[in-house]
Amino acid sequence: MIFSCESKPTEVISNILIPTSGKSSEPNLHKAEDGTIYLSWIEILADQSSVLKFSTLKEDNTWSEAKTIGQGNNWFVNWADFPSITSFGNSNLAAHYLEKSANGTYTYDVKMTFSNDNGTTWNTSFKPHTDNTNSEHGFVSKLALNDDTLLSVWLDGRKYAYAEENDS
Repeated sequence: MIFSCESKPTEVISNILIPTSGKSSEPNLHKAEDGTIYLSWIEILADQSSVLKFSTLKEDNTWSEAKTIGQGNNWFVNWADFPSITSFGNSNLAAHYLEKSANGTYTYDVKMTFSNDNGTTWNTSFKPHTDNTNSEHGFVSKLALNDDTLLSVWLDGRKYAYAEENDS
């Protein structure tokens, strides 16, 4: 739905169908400096694996065909701590998702991936943190600093993990 500041908050201007299929969740919007609007979301497949996808809003207020960013069978999928996509520079995109690191409820890692061609291809994902604790890493924020630089911050649960070790 698109709303206008000049509209009443309950007045719907347009309802736009999104290109999801199957069981979809965790939608997130990002607007690039050039005005491109990105929508990212997770789809859960029949085998219970997770797929992070994205689409861009076209000038006719329809979404482009969905593209896959990454896929895995051990992701941490949660309504409060969700993946997103961020643009920086002319054709650079960064995305993140969360991957389980152990069997604990909140033991998961941030996984990041980059594209230098507007999302046509994505690099191999990597863990941006190096503490190697089975603890919570998430609630990621990403911000373009310039054409080739992106700032990213996240919750780092290593001290919680170290405190649990020392309490034992």
